[in-house]
Amino acid sequence: MESITLGELKEAIQDFENENPDLDIDNISVFAVSDYGDYCHTQQLVPIKNPEVTKAVDSAYSHSGLALAEDDEKEDEENKDTRRKMTVVVI
Repeated sequence: MESITLGELKEAIQDFENENPDLDIDNISVFAVSDYGDYCHTQQLVPIKNPEVTKAVDSAYSHSGLALAEDDEKEDEENKDTRRKMTVVVI
């Protein structure tokens, strides 16, 4: 699963700021959006509280195919070397 990079996010924010010079961009709330999963696929807004840089791993138990990595000392030794691990920003 691919997602935008931090560089692409910064560029999008700069473009938004340049296209909307009259807006006070520092006071605009930011939300994530997700599909509620109902029949109408209601798009729900999820507040962003504490963004952090962390690790993600491949997971068959997730619709995205990714899950947050557990602490290395807790990670199952049998899966430790077979699952892809990547640095991500979680918001």
